[in-house]
Amino acid sequence: MSNSSLFDLLIKYNDALYRGNNTVSQFLEKHFEIYIKEYTTAISADKERINHYSLFQEEIIKIDECSKSVLDILSDCQNKNYDSAKRKAFKLFDKHKKDFPIIEHQNARELYHIRNSADFNLDDKKEMFHISNNKKELITAHRYNLSGEPCWYLSNDLYLCWLECDLPDIFCWCKIKTVSEKPLKLINFFRWNLDSLYTLKNDFFSNDKKKKANDEILKYYTTYPIFAACSLKVENRNAQFVEEYLFPQLFMSWIKSNNDFDGVAYSTELNKTLFKGKSHYGEPIFNIALPTKCFNKDGYDISLANDFEMNSINKLQITEEIFSEFNSVLDEAKLLINDIYAFWATYNCSMSNIKTHRQILSICESIIAISEMKNKKENFLNIAYISIEIDRHIELIDKKCPCELVNRFSKMVSDKIFSLKNKFDTFFEITVPEKAGTENSYSKIL
Repeated sequence: MSNSSLFDLLIKYNDALYRGNNTVSQFLEKHFEIYIKEYTTAISADKERINHYSLFQEEIIKIDECSKSVLDILSDCQNKNYDSAKRKAFKLFDKHKKDFPIIEHQNARELYHIRNSADFNLDDKKEMFHISNNKKELITAHRYNLSGEPCWYLSNDLYLCWLECDLPDIFCWCKIKTVSEKPLKLINFFRWNLDSLYTLKNDFFSNDKKKKANDEILKYYTTYPIFAACSLKVENRNAQFVEEYLFPQLFMSWIKSNNDFDGVAYSTELNKTLFKGKSHYGEPIFNIALPTKCFNKDGYDISLANDFEMNSINKLQITEEIFSEFNSVLDEAKLLINDIYAFWATYNCSMSNIKTHRQILSICESIIAISEMKNKKENFLNIAYISIEIDRHIELIDKKCPCELVNRFSKMVSDKIFSLKNKFDTFFEITVPEKAGTENSYSKIL
């Protein structure tokens, strides 16, 4: 595949953003300045291959204007001129309404929700709905909602739900699906996974798909300043005031004020290395934030209650037993690393052998890195997701390589890592969902 500065830049700006000791405004001002310079350099380098190069060049002005507007809004927030910030924000979002990348979440695709508590009534589905508007005192501020404003947070992956809830030992969870005639129309603020990037890159260099790929890339680059301001990583989510939440809360207020979008799909900012894979449906793993608008007398959103159904509520408790098999995987990984280095020192290895061994080493070293994490529950998640990555890349391992080390690795994967992953999935009762239209236990929330 051809190299492309434009796509290298997409990959570079696909990572989580952390402001460190700077204010949000200070960090983003420097970040936007570098971003615009690098975008300008990238399109110049790809000039001969870009279809409608002038459109990409014109975007420089739009990106610069968008960046300055974001910083102006944040300045108003910093000076507590919230009415002015809201007016400017709504004007900016209206201007870019057609530029936002969109994902339509299909009705048959299941979502998940977790509540960090063991005291729920498992027969009352309202327990897993958004917190009632009549109980504003219980609603804390999060990325896409102000304190006292209900918002329903879902995910297309149960493990991600668990992580977002700070990995509780005891919790309740359920599956949720839309029953509306139309799919959810969500603004796409989740990051690319590599498969999606490579597909987009192929389309970009394909004559029959180039226009659609051009449009998608332009949307991403144009609205990146808004995406970045909504996606900053938070060091302490339990702080009384979280500066990183100011801008995304304004964004959700704008979504609530119109009927063009149902909510936001966004990446987790807690552990980017875990959730770069795909869900059961082959789509990237992401969270969903759905705003509430019109309430019934009990304080629940009428539209959300009509558009979604929920299956039975499950209660789980994480025990030490679930982690017991990890040590055997760790021991085998350490032995393989030592034996591969010993093999290299003893034999004159071919390039094919070395390439295969390096792939095995990379996976084994990842397993050891996981073991050094202090939180066993994060180990649990890491092993679950590293097994997905192994499954996706297992064909890269040259099984024809005449080496017992390759056979041992294959056995470790099949006998230990995959069985461990299956144990996790069984524990969480995660199965590939049945085809749309089959009978199941879903019913109305209210």
